[in-house]
Amino acid sequence: KSTPAASYPGQVLGPVKDERARRMIELGHEMSLNFHRRFQGSVMEILVEDESSPISSSDEASEASKENLEGYTDNYIRVILRGPDTLKNRMVGVRMVRAESEFVHGELELAPGGDPE
Repeated sequence: KSTPAASYPGQVLGPVKDERARRMIELGHEMSLNFHRRFQGSVMEILVEDESSPISSSDEASEASKENLEGYTDNYIRVILRGPDTLKNRMVGVRMVRAESEFVHGELELAPGGDPE
């Protein structure tokens, strides 16, 4: 409330602001999911950075909780996948399997010799 706009007449009511904010957040999630879906099925290179953070406490037994690594594509898509810790700090090929709004589930692509790409 310390900005000049806070004292202007015709303020938007709190519930209206809350509803607008909720709709914008929902739109952001929808746009993110649509962006991630564009890459579903493709193989992209990611830099494996670290062990993946838990998705949420309710996902303990889910498939996502078994994905132990995470990294990012060159266009900043967060990818979570299963793989050995030896992949950390390496560029690897990953098939983008299933899109969600916050990240994409990936599967490690193996080169013909059985090594990660």
